[in-house]
Amino acid sequence: MEQEMNKQQILVISSYPPKEKLVDEKVGGVAYYLKNFVDQIESIRFTILSEKFKTVPNAEFNDTKGNKIIPTWDKNAILSIFATLKQIKRQKYHSVVVNYDFGVFGGTKSAAIFPFFLILLRLKHNKITIIQHSALQDLTKMAGHLQMSETDFRLKIYGIGIKLNFVLFLILCNKILLLEEEFKERLLKLPFAKASKISVVQHPIYNPQPSTKLDLTPPAQIKRGKFNILFFGFLTWYKGADWIVRATIEPDWPEEVNLIMAGGKTINLDNDDYYESLLKLISKSQFTQHTGFVSDESIGRYFTNADIIVLPYRVLMASSGPLAWAIAYKKPFLISDKLLAYTKAKDMQKGMEKLGINPTDFSFTTKDFKSLVDKILELKNNPNKLAKLSELSHYLNKTRNLKFLANEFGKELLK
Repeated sequence: MEQEMNKQQILVISSYPPKEKLVDEKVGGVAYYLKNFVDQIESIRFTILSEKFKTVPNAEFNDTKGNKIIPTWDKNAILSIFATLKQIKRQKYHSVVVNYDFGVFGGTKSAAIFPFFLILLRLKHNKITIIQHSALQDLTKMAGHLQMSETDFRLKIYGIGIKLNFVLFLILCNKILLLEEEFKERLLKLPFAKASKISVVQHPIYNPQPSTKLDLTPPAQIKRGKFNILFFGFLTWYKGADWIVRATIEPDWPEEVNLIMAGGKTINLDNDDYYESLLKLISKSQFTQHTGFVSDESIGRYFTNADIIVLPYRVLMASSGPLAWAIAYKKPFLISDKLLAYTKAKDMQKGMEKLGINPTDFSFTTKDFKSLVDKILELKNNPNKLAKLSELSHYLNKTRNLKFLANEFGKELLK
């Protein structure tokens, strides 16, 4: 009991999975990211003011480590900031942590009001740490994702707003935690940026339990005798979901390669039109299998049975949860040229040097479909090269071990 009382108290504002769940289609990737760390850190007691749940009753609960989860705010409800501030006032804590990404709290109105929320926190003399999941500032690259034209003047206005948000974060927060070295480089170019305020804690690997019979049983979408490539995660434009499906409709797509699209519609953007058009596109492809949202219990079945994981992203917007899953299952992966900045990570650099691997060995260009097809066939027909990429995942699995990073993460929160 005394040891429990001596734990540092930290208040977190974040989306979070419902009780006894790791992932949930209604809360998004940042919730999964936070739960990983919270489950591992013994030295801190967390109180999490979460988004109100959509699929279960909104009662507060304690997790198995004694952390309290209080459903507090609604996405896209600006007045929720006052409910959140009221709840903060009731709590005892060492500091406030905001697990933040654009879209987590809602659309542009919510993003615009968020700095005002931070200002109110600072007026209370709170110590604030923000976990920033992305650092994209040029929104013209995201035009397709936002279903807008690249020449739409609103993109420039939104881009200025995002840069202003980042500058305000740098001014108002005591510390900013990022998930990639590339994001730190981007923020350091902004006014008021101080290297001492910005830290990088790599996206952790949630190592699954040893394979069960369920994991080893291939789902229906895995085709025996085929080379099975897996796209995993929410099906969005910036992740290149439609791009890779279009690739399978091209005449030179190899018949022996089967694509599994394992994911559903994102909850952070109103993209019904995109999703519906994607489903129509999938229906035209004889080499594409769609699963819909994948539950906790079934994730292992797809990663265990896939030959390779493919990330055909059009934009490097955030650290990739699907890449983390690939590394967790020690699977070889292919990334688009837009994700090459991931290779700036220190452990990635060391792993490639140790294994004699270059970024070109596991990347392709999104300028044409042939680049992806050639890379897939190169690896399919060369088991040694495929095995080498598996070794890279094995190496990163050790360096990004959740327990090790959780300790580093906890120290950063207490600084």
